[in-house]
Amino acid sequence: MSEKQNTRKREREIETETFNSKQTTGIKMADTNMTETESSLEQNLGEYSEDQTFNNKLLRGIVGIQQTLNSLIIKFENQNEEIHGIKNDIYAKDGIEDRLQAVATETEDQTTMIAEVRNQNTKLTTELNLMKSYVVHLETRLDCQQSQIANLVERSMRENAIVIGVHERND
Repeated sequence: MSEKQNTRKREREIETETFNSKQTTGIKMADTNMTETESSLEQNLGEYSEDQTFNNKLLRGIVGIQQTLNSLIIKFENQNEEIHGIKNDIYAKDGIEDRLQAVATETEDQTTMIAEVRNQNTKLTTELNLMKSYVVHLETRLDCQQSQIANLVERSMRENAIVIGVHERND
């Protein structure tokens, strides 16, 4: 990996650690022992109000809010763990980021090879076309030479026929 990629990766790790430390230090788990909470609330509310029905409703409301907060905190912690797992999948060694970088490098190499093959193909096509034109030129010359040979053979045969038919004189 290049130095720039290592720097980015380290920055992401620092951000993740900072995010996780803020999340864990900022959340205090509410008291889950409801019987202690109820009894302490009953004692405190008993001092201020003689109406037990109101106190019971108030107590149930507070306990309900506390239970809701506890379930929300648990859900939030679970989501935080999932986020941390996803970040590990992305940024950890041999994670998605590393795999993407490897694929990008491989793609770049293959693109370069494809360009080279195309250049070679273009050169070979040009040479093939040149060879075809050369073959056509040679075939034309061969046809011309065969025509000249046939013409010479024909004239030679005609002249021989004439010469054969003439008697020589002895002088």
